[in-house]
Amino acid sequence: MHTTCLLAATFLLINTLFADDHSRGLSTDPLAKNSALLVSSAHGLPGLDYDIDNLEAMVKNSASGFTVDKLEHGQGTVAKIATELTRIVDSSDNHATHFFYFTGHGGRGTIYAEDRSMKIEEVKQALVKGREQWGPMARLTFMIDSCHSGSLIDPLSTLKPTQLLESPSVVAMEMVDALVDELAPRRGESPLYHSLLAFVSAQASETCLAGSKGSAFTVAMKKAWDKAVSEKYTVEQFIVETQKGTQGSHPVARLVPAELAKEVLVP
Repeated sequence: MHTTCLLAATFLLINTLFADDHSRGLSTDPLAKNSALLVSSAHGLPGLDYDIDNLEAMVKNSASGFTVDKLEHGQGTVAKIATELTRIVDSSDNHATHFFYFTGHGGRGTIYAEDRSMKIEEVKQALVKGREQWGPMARLTFMIDSCHSGSLIDPLSTLKPTQLLESPSVVAMEMVDALVDELAPRRGESPLYHSLLAFVSAQASETCLAGSKGSAFTVAMKKAWDKAVSEKYTVEQFIVETQKGTQGSHPVARLVPAELAKEVLVP
């Protein structure tokens, strides 16, 4: 009887201590095999070392539990990005969150890797390949800091009437919806993720405002992160704080499911 009571008490204590482990923002579980790939491709842009350092500080927080791989200083070719994405998502478990961050130039629907432009579809193909035998990852966290990064999630914006592009809030939602569509399963594919946190630096018509101390979006995001850690921000508060700290561009986000907004970013 005493043994049974002790086991029950222990189980209750463990559940209490870790009750919030599956209610966080960057990763769903800090004890899973979470991985992050951070990529920079300068092509003349200044300050990208600071961008990578800022993101590394964020994802290495013990509450998120990421291991980090980086491609920088000329390493971030299309083939290498794809290979590393496939490798890290294939070496995990079904509870894992995977994080992809890119800082550098962007174009309409692309990121500019070291050797050529890389379409978002190519990023997705690498992720899908890595998950073929494992099924959906618990969460995909996807952040892009590049000129015209909004075009990654609004590839058809040039075909839309000009009047639809006047409102930043309308454009933002259209862009993020397009990203979710791109990462959604095609016919015959398994879902890639159970939840998605996507956050990009600018609308399709805006630059990334790179500076010698880092790009505006990433600098603002790191400052928002520091406040989020100390003040226990939700994902929604973190996004809003980042948007307030970015002058001259309009960072946009999409959360799937929408309830992710209420998760505490760093419990």
